[in-house]
Amino acid sequence: MKILLDTHALLWALLEPQKLSENARGILEEPSNTLFVSSASAWEISTKYRLGRLNGAKDVVEEYRKAST
Repeated sequence: MKILLDTHALLWALLEPQKLSENARGILEEPSNTLFVSSASAWEISTKYRLGRLNGAKDVVEEYRKAST
């Protein structure tokens, strides 16, 4: 299955996985699923970081970079 994550789901998965339901975590962890993230999420994350609303932004950016290569 192809899964498009919105920015909040991406941030929760990377920084606070306990905020995702057990079902959502299972879907994200299923090896046969392909996860996608919009390039708009990079813009949203950078905006949140610039406004001081995102703890751990450096980690998120690094994970995003790894995932996009």
